[in-house]
Amino acid sequence: MRISEMNWMMVEEYLKSDDRAILPLGSTEQHAYLSLSVDSILAERLAVEAAEPLGVPVFPVLAYGITPYFRSFPGTITLRVETYLSILRDILDVMAEQGFVGLAIFLGLLFSCIFSARRLRKQVAGNESLRWVASYSSIVELSIIGYMVSGAFLGRAYFDLFWQIVAVLITLKILYKKEVRAIQTQVPVLTPAWKADEVSTW
Repeated sequence: MRISEMNWMMVEEYLKSDDRAILPLGSTEQHAYLSLSVDSILAERLAVEAAEPLGVPVFPVLAYGITPYFRSFPGTITLRVETYLSILRDILDVMAEQGFVGLAIFLGLLFSCIFSARRLRKQVAGNESLRWVASYSSIVELSIIGYMVSGAFLGRAYFDLFWQIVAVLITLKILYKKEVRAIQTQVPVLTPAWKADEVSTW
């Protein structure tokens, strides 16, 4: 069931017996010949179909994300990292106040960030020019684990360090994608002088 098809009294009645909800996250960005809203359409459809047998309400999809690398394509809308995190934090905080389980969504985001950091590290393994990405990914992962230990004793609304870590991770992924594109389009580098000297001695 969709929140858009419910009134507040129906939601209040639902919360008497259950406290789960789904908030799908999408984006509005170019997908070649596909719709600019394909991420939002798929996210909401998947959420609705997954929630239907459980009777869990689905909130309207958050249709805007962080896609600065596509902003040159007309129709693409991107938010600043701090704007996106503020919107997400406000939504989750209000949902938690009303009785929805914000913890499940929050933990999902925590482990998603850890997985993303590890995946980044694996993607650059063995690439010397991108070793800095692996180093920052490790730092982000350790920071999240540290937060999970210390932040467990404070409410999310009063300890926003995690959102700063998420911002660092998102920025890292954007920089990584830019670096990969730069490497892929790079003109072949000339042989360094010290290498040329070695070759000439043969």
